[in-house]
Amino acid sequence: MDNCAVATITNNAPASYPIGTNFVTWTALDTSGNAAFCQQRVIVQRTCSGLNASPLTNQTVCPNSSVLFLTTATTLDPITFLWRFNGQAIPGAATNSLTLLNVGPANSGIYTMEISSPCTVITNSATLTVLPPVNVSPVSFTNDSYINISDFSIDPYPSVITPRCIPGTITKVTVRLDGFSHYFPGDVNILLVAPNQTGVKLMAGVRGDDNPVFNLVLTFSDAAVNYLPYFDPITNGLYKPTDYRNGALLPPPAPQSGYFPTLSAFNGLDPNGTWALYAYDDSAGDVGSLGGWTLNIEWRAPLLLVNPRTTTNGAFQADVLGQSGVTYVIERSTNLTSWVPFLTNVPMTNLDSFIDTNSPQFPRRFYRALQ
Repeated sequence: MDNCAVATITNNAPASYPIGTNFVTWTALDTSGNAAFCQQRVIVQRTCSGLNASPLTNQTVCPNSSVLFLTTATTLDPITFLWRFNGQAIPGAATNSLTLLNVGPANSGIYTMEISSPCTVITNSATLTVLPPVNVSPVSFTNDSYINISDFSIDPYPSVITPRCIPGTITKVTVRLDGFSHYFPGDVNILLVAPNQTGVKLMAGVRGDDNPVFNLVLTFSDAAVNYLPYFDPITNGLYKPTDYRNGALLPPPAPQSGYFPTLSAFNGLDPNGTWALYAYDDSAGDVGSLGGWTLNIEWRAPLLLVNPRTTTNGAFQADVLGQSGVTYVIERSTNLTSWVPFLTNVPMTNLDSFIDTNSPQFPRRFYRALQ
């Protein structure tokens, strides 16, 4: 405003503004040549199309496994990725996926992915749990949940145990049934099924002089001397799997193929996965129960020679991957025909190593490990 009248009002605004904060200066000039100024701030924000990302999944794995965290992001805007482990940025991790190789306990923690667009940041997290390794044999697993054995109706059916991280194959299985009670045990069929659906009938048609039993502890092993009695009373003890039903099948979801009579049917199998115990009452008029069950697995790890290398003085060195506490022998040969043992050891962990200081004397030498 001016009592001499305003001659011009001008500004230095550009034809278009860049994204961010911009300042415009306005100038008012009156007819006597007096000028006044003021400043205007113009903030330009980017118009975004929206940003969405699929969540990360929590994972529980065994040692030496590979892990993949993956997300899918959708937007029309440019985006960047940043991965963090327990809050710390992971060097070089700048894509929509993160791969971890040969994980161990130190890799357990929270993995966070930050997806940034010009307008939005999305943060997703997941937890990685690396289970402890199984280094001892045998190893036992127990499900102590109550099993109700009613006429033609069992709850649960089946009861399950899920071993994980056993780094070998089965050499022996034993099973213990705790708190077995029933008013007519001859009606009860009990089947154990391995993760690959191999089934072994533990007991079926065992009448036990037709008397009720209460809170029995029955252990099943191929090494037992006796079968469960058919006519005599059933007592606590160690028994061979006993099937007096001539291989009769249990109702689904139990496998509908033939069952094996001995626990040795599990030998050589991978023990990891879901083991199912099916208990079934095939007649009316009585009830029973199980207080729980225990699965005992003896296993043997494969013996491997890995990571071959030479030392600074030319000696041959390699790692032995096997089972702790189990004796192994390293043999060497120059022709793959004649083998000579040169090292016997009992490793305290499942990873051991050896060095052959005489190897530089030979143009070629072969090695093998034996248990």
